[in-house]
Amino acid sequence: MSLGLSLGCSQKQSLELEQSLQLSQSLPLSLASGEIELFSLHRIKNRLPNLDLHPQVRQSLINNLMRENLEYRVQGQHNRYCITPFHLDTACDKVRDYLDESSSVGLAIMEESPLKQKLAGYMHEKVKEQDSKIRNWFAANYDNLLYDTNGNIPWAVVQRLRAELQSWAVGNSSPLHVPMEEIVPQLIKEAGQDPEKYDSLEDMWTYLKSQKGL
Repeated sequence: MSLGLSLGCSQKQSLELEQSLQLSQSLPLSLASGEIELFSLHRIKNRLPNLDLHPQVRQSLINNLMRENLEYRVQGQHNRYCITPFHLDTACDKVRDYLDESSSVGLAIMEESPLKQKLAGYMHEKVKEQDSKIRNWFAANYDNLLYDTNGNIPWAVVQRLRAELQSWAVGNSSPLHVPMEEIVPQLIKEAGQDPEKYDSLEDMWTYLKSQKGL
């Protein structure tokens, strides 16, 4: 083999390796499912007026979602107005904290009595109802809130996240912590494919994306 041909092959291999590394780094395979860029902040804001909440509670939700997105954009040094399931979970927790604090202020001025205890129990249940209403709204409006990633997220992943968010809405957040590197081979099996025939997770992701993407 001539020196020129050898150098050409070496450069080609280096380029292929670099492209492979760039592809691996650009895919969310090292993330948990709760870290996927799932919802559009703009779509959420446009549809939230349909959610039956007190205006101050709705504004608290919007403010907390915007704070979560701002932190995400600053940390990632990008301009994507999206909300991950983890961001959504944190924002909902903060709204619940706001409701708890608001009800506590009113109760604090009351003297201890059976009436106060009864009212505290009533307020606690009302806070739970509001929290549940918010979470279930996101699960029910899932398709209308999705963030457009130009087909970069396989539809099979989107569907899996739908099931996880429904579980989250009723109080189970553990599915959001499942690594994508565990989910992708499962989805390959569900698609009737053998994960063993793929050289890498990236290849599995590419196959799933070829079926349909968000």
